[in-house]
Amino acid sequence: MSGGPYAIVSDVALAGSAPMAAGSYRIVATVGEAATTGPGAAGGYRVFAGFWQGERFIPQCMLDIDGNGVVEPAFDGLLITRALNGLRGQPLVDGALGTGAQYTDPAQILARINLDALDVDGDQKSLSSTDGLIIVRVMSGIRSDNLVAGATGPGATRMSWAQIRNHLNNICSAGLAP
Repeated sequence: MSGGPYAIVSDVALAGSAPMAAGSYRIVATVGEAATTGPGAAGGYRVFAGFWQGERFIPQCMLDIDGNGVVEPAFDGLLITRALNGLRGQPLVDGALGTGAQYTDPAQILARINLDALDVDGDQKSLSSTDGLIIVRVMSGIRSDNLVAGATGPGATRMSWAQIRNHLNNICSAGLAP
């Protein structure tokens, strides 16, 4: 396509449609498969298309949850683990914000945690006992297959450091070196 601004409308069976803000988008999708990344007005987004659920736009994940510029297992890892455990409100953030945190409100913090993207072991579930543990291990500097020892769930598809690193780099822009 070429030319002026385009609006994207996502139709979902029995749910109507929802217009998206105009912008520059690149969407490649096949019914039932994950699609590619496209720029969004508020940052990076991934499109997940499915025959039964329609398209969903999900913000990319990040690991610096409190926004202080440092990824810290004792703070960012704790915030992620607490969110995966279902904590909300003030208990989510109490004692879990790093020095210079830019985001301190529980609602702000929760909005920065993309629970869908944090299924790092690929078992289709985002759990603190598996995914949260792996994320904290990564934040703590573990860079070997010891990262996943005893920390993957049944049906996990990512079972090595290389697979976890690639997932975190692709989905969370983690910038982890081999």
